[in-house]
Amino acid sequence: MTTVRLLTPKGKQAYEHAEEAVFNRVKKNPDYEVIYGGTSRNVCKGVCAPLVQKTLNLDGKTFPGRGDKTRFRMFWLATRY
Repeated sequence: MTTVRLLTPKGKQAYEHAEEAVFNRVKKNPDYEVIYGGTSRNVCKGVCAPLVQKTLNLDGKTFPGRGDKTRFRMFWLATRY
């Protein structure tokens, strides 16, 4: 699992998947959008794949991995508007 070290508003440590952290930040700031991305590990099926697939294609070269992961590490916006 790819994680990002974050602090909660009260200063306690919190962990999110990297893709989850990015999409949560973009959701809070509509001036930004994710148009492509990639990870060093396979995107997880339970948390990150549904977030990515709302607006982006999850595709590309496939990689072997555990059952809780997709086979993909890349995602991008195929068409604009």
